Amino acid sequence: MRAEGKTQQEICDFINSQGYQKYITKRGGHVTFPMSDSTLSNVFKDTFYFGELNQAGQTIDLVAAPIPFEPMVDRELFSMVQELSKTRRRTSKLSRKPFLPIRYVVFCDVCQFHKPMQVGHTTGRDKVSRLNYACLNKECTRERGYKSIRGMLVFSEIDRVINEKLSSLPDSAYDKYLKELKTYSDTARIKLRSELSRARTVKTGYDRKVSDLSSTLAGVKDERVKKVLTQQLTEAVEFVQEQEQIIQTSQQSLERSTLPAINKEEFKATLKEMSQKLKAADVVQKDIIVSNLFLKLYFDQQKMTQYSLNEPFASLVALSGFQWWGRSHKF
Repeated sequence: MRAEGKTQQEICDFINSQGYQKYITKRGGHVTFPMSDSTLSNVFKDTFYFGELNQAGQTIDLVAAPIPFEPMVDRELFSMVQELSKTRRRTSKLSRKPFLPIRYVVFCDVCQFHKPMQVGHTTGRDKVSRLNYACLNKECTRERGYKSIRGMLVFSEIDRVINEKLSSLPDSAYDKYLKELKTYSDTARIKLRSELSRARTVKTGYDRKVSDLSSTLAGVKDERVKKVLTQQLTEAVEFVQEQEQIIQTSQQSLERSTLPAINKEEFKATLKEMSQKLKAADVVQKDIIVSNLFLKLYFDQQKMTQYSLNEPFASLVALSGFQWWGRSHKF
C-alpha cells in the first residue's frame, strides 16, 4: 500500500480496521494492538524486512547467512518506499518543489558514468517547463545538442519496452517460473546457505595457506624443497578457485530461491494493462511503476540502448525464449 502511494494514516486505518493483534507474553496471548503512525514509520525504516540485520554495531546479511530466513520484501521495494517517504516529507512543506521521477534509474550509455543522470526541469522559449535527464560526467562525450534527454522521450522508450517485450510474454515463461519456485523448499535453502558458509570458510583457510606458501617459497633456495612447495601452492590455488566457483554458484542459487511468488493470470493481466496505467498515472505513480519494473535504463544520445529488470520480471523474460538472456538486455 505504501509503494502504491497510500499515506501512513490510510495504512494505519486499514490495519486497525482489520483488528490487528500483537502477541504479549505477559498477557498470555494475542491482544488487539492499535497501530499508530509512529510505529508504522519505524516498521517502514527497519532493514530487517529485506534481510539486513543491524545490531551491536554490525550489519549481517540474513539472506546469505546459514539460517532459514525469508525476507518479506526485496531491497528495491524497501529503497523505493524510503525515497517515497522522503518525497512526501519534502512536498508537505508550503514551498513545494516539482516531483522528479525515476531519479536513480536512468544512466548514460555514452560514457558509462557510474552515477545516474540528473533529473531536472528546464523552461524553453515557449515558457513550458519540461522534464529532462542530464549526464553528470563533465568529460562525457555526448554530442552537442544532446547533453540531456527529455523526460517525454524516456517514458516513450519505457512504454515501447513494455509493449514490445513485456505485455505478451508466453505462457511457457510463467509455467517455467512457477515450476522453478517449487524446487526451492525451506530445506533446500538451508542446504544452500550451509554450502555457501562452508565454502567461504574453506576458501579463507586456503587463502591463508596460499599466502604462507608464497612467503616461504620466496626464501627457499633448495630446488627439491622449492619443487615440493610449488606443487603444494599450485594445488592450494586450484582449491581456492574451486571454492570460489562453489560460492558463486551457491549465491546465484540463493538469489533464485528468493524469487517472489506470483499469480499467473493476475500477473499477465497486470503486464497487459501496465502501458495504459503508466500513461494515465500522475508523476508519483509513474515513478512507482517504473521503479518496480526497471533496475537500470541506459540511453545514448536520444535512445534507450539497454536495460535491466527487477524480479520477477527479469526471470520471466529470461524464461520466455527471447534471445536476450540475463538481467541486462540490449537492443
